[in-house]
Amino acid sequence: MGEDKITDKDNIFKEILASYKGEEEMTEKQQAIIKAAMEIIFEKGFAASSTSEIAQKAGVAEATIFKHFKNKDNLLFNLIAPILIKLIKSVGLKEPRRILRNSEIPVEERLNALFLDRLKFAAGNWPHFKIFIQEALVNPTIQKAFAEAAREVIAFGEDAMEQMVDSGQLRRIDPRVAFRTAISMVIGYQIFKILLPEEMEAMNDQREVAAMVDIFLHGVGGTEAEKNRGD
Repeated sequence: MGEDKITDKDNIFKEILASYKGEEEMTEKQQAIIKAAMEIIFEKGFAASSTSEIAQKAGVAEATIFKHFKNKDNLLFNLIAPILIKLIKSVGLKEPRRILRNSEIPVEERLNALFLDRLKFAAGNWPHFKIFIQEALVNPTIQKAFAEAAREVIAFGEDAMEQMVDSGQLRRIDPRVAFRTAISMVIGYQIFKILLPEEMEAMNDQREVAAMVDIFLHGVGGTEAEKNRGD
């Protein structure tokens, strides 16, 4: 299973720098400010972070931040938005693409691997996602970044489901509905794990995912024969 994580701060920093078209034009001070802001924001959240604290960690005067980024919102735009868009598009979808492209594996096994991988990805990166979500509720810049990243994920998911439908691996259903159903299962399960950690601690992810995939592929109602076996 893939290791597409965004928890390594050094790797995230490299991804941020790579997201700029003119990386070579960034000064050492700009890079130091972005790296310091990234570390503090990931630790405390955007609202609790201050430009003075960022400046101190970066080893620059606070005025230098305003010179390069004008204000904290501008720094947010240059920091969190590129992380969200770039890493969800590239890192976040890398392993799902690998799993779903392996058409030699039965669809049930692929979906099991995909669901488990997405749970692992969400759990490993929850502190970052939490900050993104918090900011998206109040900040239009992050809302737009979320929307752009979401459109990329949705397009990928719908295309993957459509290919499964066309190849006969899924029955003839709307790929958009199929994708929304699949992603809702994974997100819902992860939310329960976050909100009810004690109750969910005894849950076995592999067993739960296998049950979710079974329901996704075969439904809840089942056939008459299956119902009769339960009597």
